Amino acid sequence: MVVGTVSTSDPASAEALLSILVPSPRTLSTTANVQRFGPEEVVLHVREGAMAAVAQAAPLLLRPEAVDSLVVKLPPEPQRLRTAITSDVRNLLIALGAITVAVGALAIGNTTLMAVIERRSDIGLRRALGAGRLATVGQVIAEAMLTGCTGGLIGAAIGQGSALAIAAARGWPLTIWAAAIPLGAVAGALIGAVAGCYPAAKAAAVQPVEALRA
Repeated sequence: MVVGTVSTSDPASAEALLSILVPSPRTLSTTANVQRFGPEEVVLHVREGAMAAVAQAAPLLLRPEAVDSLVVKLPPEPQRLRTAITSDVRNLLIALGAITVAVGALAIGNTTLMAVIERRSDIGLRRALGAGRLATVGQVIAEAMLTGCTGGLIGAAIGQGSALAIAAARGWPLTIWAAAIPLGAVAGALIGAVAGCYPAAKAAAVQPVEALRA
């Protein structure tokens, strides 16, 4: 069996042109049953549900004398792949939702705090007329809750409308959760209540006399 020929123009390798290269018996014995020039990768397309059986039988059919030299790689099962993708998307949406909630709470708290600072004299006047600390705290937190409730209501409505528009454009089936908008408003109100605690504490700490002097 002729494996190949030597072709060179290097004078130092001139002896190779007049030589015959014969592999050793040990090399022949170890490579006689191996397809050295065969394909390194074989892709099999099988029917649905037959992947596991074909993966088990393919090495025996392709190279029965050297089964261990073959590596069988199976693609992930569609159901398992779908579950993994769904889980990753869900975790991503939860992370994005948490970031959105944190940003919204900071925005509500900052807006309420700025309103407290601008209305410092008004708060001092109300305190001088007999309004207690609890009443001041309740007023500021109620304003923050109203802001959060409005933001949550608008955000939930925009989200539902965007989902409907995308589903209609793509022809996807979509199920609308009717309680999403009211729950968005409630969640916004709760976030506003938490975000308004610090501005409410600052408002309750306003001294009437100092505020009126300012």
